[in-house]
Amino acid sequence: MLSTLFLIGYIGLAGADLGQTMHCVGAGTCTEANPILAPLADYPAWYGTTKALMTTGVIAAVQHYTKKGSKKRLWSYIGLAVAQGVVVALNAHRLHQGEHL
Repeated sequence: MLSTLFLIGYIGLAGADLGQTMHCVGAGTCTEANPILAPLADYPAWYGTTKALMTTGVIAAVQHYTKKGSKKRLWSYIGLAVAQGVVVALNAHRLHQGEHL
């Protein structure tokens, strides 16, 4: 149950990252820093689809390599949620300061 909450948090934060990036790329105030996603940043449908598939791939890997209800799965989702939360917080700070992502 607890791992599901962190999974949902990770997915929500990945969506927030997507929204932040698409907003500022569309406004011309930032560029995508991820070298895998950068070439797609000017194509919102491709960018969003690729970001979603990457997030889904990470989730599928955790689901495959950890047992349901295990501490390993819980800590994997905690780590993912925290890391994505840091990205979103840094994006928000940079956007507030008028810096590029």
